[in-house]
Amino acid sequence: MAACPKCGSRKIAPARGFEAVAEPSSGSAHPPPIKVSIGQCEKCGAEFPTIESRKKYLLAPAAELEKVRKAMERLKSENEAMNSKMKEIVAKEEELQSSIERVRSEGEVKILERRYEVLTENVSYLRSEKERLERLASVLSLATPLVPSSNRYRTKT
Repeated sequence: MAACPKCGSRKIAPARGFEAVAEPSSGSAHPPPIKVSIGQCEKCGAEFPTIESRKKYLLAPAAELEKVRKAMERLKSENEAMNSKMKEIVAKEEELQSSIERVRSEGEVKILERRYEVLTENVSYLRSEKERLERLASVLSLATPLVPSSNRYRTKT
């Protein structure tokens, strides 16, 4: 049961009524009739429309209904615009992720190239050092006389 819009009382006396056509329910070709009545509040005497149905309906002036329709259309268009912007943002995010991965791999390549250069320098240094030590060893082997080793510290067993 409806309440009075002025005082909020639930004591309403039906003054007059009529049947109207409502929205068709799902699966039904014909819309069910609904009973609309003009009720009168027993407390304050105000008259207002009421709907007697299982579903809850709201009676609204045509101008207000048109405002709601326009607002819904505006919100739908805003929703579509937001969805397209969201798709653009997702595409941009994927592009940025791929560029981040590319930069990371390029950075890793640069690090590996620098390590290669350092290792190459170390190898060339070690080769030159080996050659120097081999020359030094050959010079030292030529400079030391071949003296038979003395066996004075050897003990016989």
